[in-house]
Amino acid sequence: MMTIIFTLSFLAVFFMAFALFSIPMSSRAQVKKSLSRLASYEVSGHAGATGELNFQDRIIWPLLEKLSTLAKRWNTKERIARTHKKLMLAGIRNLSAEKFETIKLALAGIAFLIFLLFGIPFFVVSGNTPWLGLPLVGIVFYFPTFWLGQRIERRQKQIGATLADSIDILKIGVEAGLVFDSALAKVAQNMDGALSEEFGRVLGELQIGVTRSQALNNLSDRTNIPELQSFCATLIQADKLGVSISKILQNEASDLRIRRRQAAEEAALKTPVKIVFPVVLCILPALLIVIMGPASIRIMNTLFTVF
Repeated sequence: MMTIIFTLSFLAVFFMAFALFSIPMSSRAQVKKSLSRLASYEVSGHAGATGELNFQDRIIWPLLEKLSTLAKRWNTKERIARTHKKLMLAGIRNLSAEKFETIKLALAGIAFLIFLLFGIPFFVVSGNTPWLGLPLVGIVFYFPTFWLGQRIERRQKQIGATLADSIDILKIGVEAGLVFDSALAKVAQNMDGALSEEFGRVLGELQIGVTRSQALNNLSDRTNIPELQSFCATLIQADKLGVSISKILQNEASDLRIRRRQAAEEAALKTPVKIVFPVVLCILPALLIVIMGPASIRIMNTLFTVF
């Protein structure tokens, strides 16, 4: 019985991880994949091209499409809007909010089914209350949301860490005589990471006719980082007033470095306060036992000898 439970638990965790981490992390990979498939496409070989699809495209996504139609009653507009915002902040563009919520429901359903088939008999045999295993179903249901929040946090930290250097490169390009769009293209080509991808999306929007102000506003909404939002607002204002962008970029880079240094100093000042509780609760008791333990034993032996 234990072997079966462990095996099914492992399979549930495996499929949950596969459903989440099989999401491509970059839209560039999807573009390259589509171009390579288009290059090898033959009119007479349509069936062969379909056979070249991987397991995810042939099974996972069509199944999620069917399940998402069944889950529309549970997925309210507010929940879908919140999930769409989180997916946008996480940089996941090839997964809709409906599919993500469907993945959550499917994982919770699988976990609940495993609990009914094997969890209840196990708890009954062991003498425990069967409903103690129900919180595990809730954990499985909210794990994708937790994973998405962690991904958003990592992405925002990565963008914040590379923002100052990107603005420096942008400033150098503008001072060298490039227009803003060309300098932004250089940054997108020469740097890696989430910020480079976002700059690439800005360039794509500019190429299809979106105004610079609207493209920068979209960038601000997709990232939700105060420093980048301030940078975009400054560029929009400079574009409206006709102010020199080079000077603005220099000031923004200097301000970002000052903020980064102040944040590091603030974190350093908070370190002693954070160390107090681990020292008092963990290190100090062990230290007292090591120091006072032998002395206490000798005192007790002396007292027993006297009395």
